[in-house]
Amino acid sequence: MRILFDSKLSQFKTPFGTLLPGQGCRLRVDIPVSCRTVKAEVIFLQDDALTEAFRAPLAKAEANALYEAWSGEVSLPAAGLYFYYFFITTQNEAFRLYKQGNDTNMEAGDLWQVSCVEDRFPAPEYAKGAVMYQIFPDRFYAAGRCDCTEKLQPYWVHEDKQDVPVYLPDENGKVWNNDFYGGNLAGIRKKLSYLQELGVELLYLNPIFFAFSTHRYDTCDYGRIDPMLGTEEDFRTLCEDAHARGMKVILDGVFSHVGSRSRYFQDAVSNPDSKYRSWFDFKHYPDTYTSWWGITDLPCIRKDNEDFLRYIIDDEDSIAVHWLRAGADGWRLDV
Repeated sequence: MRILFDSKLSQFKTPFGTLLPGQGCRLRVDIPVSCRTVKAEVIFLQDDALTEAFRAPLAKAEANALYEAWSGEVSLPAAGLYFYYFFITTQNEAFRLYKQGNDTNMEAGDLWQVSCVEDRFPAPEYAKGAVMYQIFPDRFYAAGRCDCTEKLQPYWVHEDKQDVPVYLPDENGKVWNNDFYGGNLAGIRKKLSYLQELGVELLYLNPIFFAFSTHRYDTCDYGRIDPMLGTEEDFRTLCEDAHARGMKVILDGVFSHVGSRSRYFQDAVSNPDSKYRSWFDFKHYPDTYTSWWGITDLPCIRKDNEDFLRYIIDDEDSIAVHWLRAGADGWRLDV
């Protein structure tokens, strides 16, 4: 019979996932009665996965004909990444217990791990337990005409909303993400009653700022609503109407990268003295640079760049502040 432990199940680890410094965490391991266990411990290692940080005893909590439950409460002393395994002593031997897939294994296998983080950004009360509805704006609902005048050619808008999206690469292996269905902010606003009937309390909008792709994770201008979706006034009105129904609105903060056709990157590659050049990690200017997962359409932002941080966060009318003042209730941060 196997020893039972699965860190993803509340039966064995509570609470699930990441912990706070000093927060209590109950661990339980079920050991076959036939092992005749006399002592059980959990050994925590530092983030090098070699150096012991501390160990905590487990006590026999309950038993049935087949298993004994050994459990105990531990707390992590400081923020960081920790690894752990169990050390079990029986009447006949002592052994380490490791992870093997979703099971356990004696003396060989992997370590379990748990992250401990400082609660520097506590979740707002309105988000705790709220029913959240994620909206991909282009594919949600179209109300009225959309302004395509600034879209990069080629592109097309599906007249038949039942069309299958184009998602396969072309003959050169490139995925264009350039077919649109015309969903917009007015369409979301028109469906607020429907969303309210579903019990939705929080709307999470995928990117809404000016971009060339249908997904808009290739941000071209953080300061502008994509014209295909509407205007800043449309956004303000959407937020007002959502708030009147008791709903909050969360925006997608895609600040780890921008689009290669963004006004920021285009200025950086065309002007060696550009104020935006320092935002990007050029390996060989201007052709080689760090990009998101190696996708050159998505140059990465140097997130420690002070000018960028001021633009996004710290300025009096920074991007984060501007759109909160316009009606948004918070940001979801992309990676």
